[in-house]
Amino acid sequence: NDDDMASALIAADVLVFEHAQFDAAAQIYGRYQQHHRAIEMYLDLHDWHNAKQLIEAQPHDEDHDNDKHTKKYCMNDLLLKQAKWFQTQGDDAAAADMFWSAKHFRTALDLWLGGKHYELIKPKVLSLLTLQNTASSTSATSVADRTRVSEYVAAKFKQLNDIAFVKEIYSATQNYAKLIEIYISRHEWDEAFSIINEHKEMKKDILLPYANWLAAHDRFDEASNAFNEAGFPRRAMAMLHSMTRNSLVQAKYDDTAYYSWLLAVEYLKFADVSQFGKHCDRAKLYYAYHIIDGYLTSPFTSYDAQTLFHAARFALSLYAKTDEKKEEENHKELSIVPLLYVL
Repeated sequence: NDDDMASALIAADVLVFEHAQFDAAAQIYGRYQQHHRAIEMYLDLHDWHNAKQLIEAQPHDEDHDNDKHTKKYCMNDLLLKQAKWFQTQGDDAAAADMFWSAKHFRTALDLWLGGKHYELIKPKVLSLLTLQNTASSTSATSVADRTRVSEYVAAKFKQLNDIAFVKEIYSATQNYAKLIEIYISRHEWDEAFSIINEHKEMKKDILLPYANWLAAHDRFDEASNAFNEAGFPRRAMAMLHSMTRNSLVQAKYDDTAYYSWLLAVEYLKFADVSQFGKHCDRAKLYYAYHIIDGYLTSPFTSYDAQTLFHAARFALSLYAKTDEKKEEENHKELSIVPLLYVL
């Protein structure tokens, strides 16, 4: 009856507080279905082994589950108690391990990061993310937790410049968009293109920055092909227009001639014969002007007088031709004086 139970529990408390007979008290608590009091006792004693055994042995019948006066302990309670105790002992690495087991991932990660235990984080995170991909069924909460863990750890290790591990995280989570961002930022094009083989839908995400990179490294033929393959043929032309203008402003007439010729070829791809002819003439003009400019500005020249004469006459004829078409933008950076001087 209730009186017998009350007396027995008092006796058990006496065994605990006055005689330190903990196992005997635990037996009494268990006999009267007061498992939570035995678990609390072992948790306060930091007797993790006995506490774990009692938690695992707790009855799971409906009457106990509905008893508002009986606290049900779970394994997470034990893990959190252990974690906090390790913290009081100054062992943050062990505490983090307990928090991780209790699925308090952010707390665990902050402790490991604070103690610079980076090598302890890597296997834990990869194991968690691998489980995400292989588990036959996972709750929405657990998937969300894993996503948050992957994003948090990736951000932290990116700050630490451990890009290799960040790649592993994105590979494990199959976050190919983020993985491609890293490959692009590091100009690791072979790795980026390996993703396209299995994920054709990401082709434009790689080809466009790749084309810009090729253009920046003076690989314009390849850049043009990349722009076209990415579905942006007009960008190749815009790039060449810009390069032509910049080289003209800098008086690099040989480069201007080359870019003008590439522009002519691009227009020919669109069957624009008129623009092809115009830019082809420009390329010839700038190339001939380059010869005259080199003769006037360099201390030496490899061209004889006859070659210089014909180059000046050729350039002057193209100069006059474009002027007749009122295409002054074609040569407004050019002076006619050097041509007349050579003639």
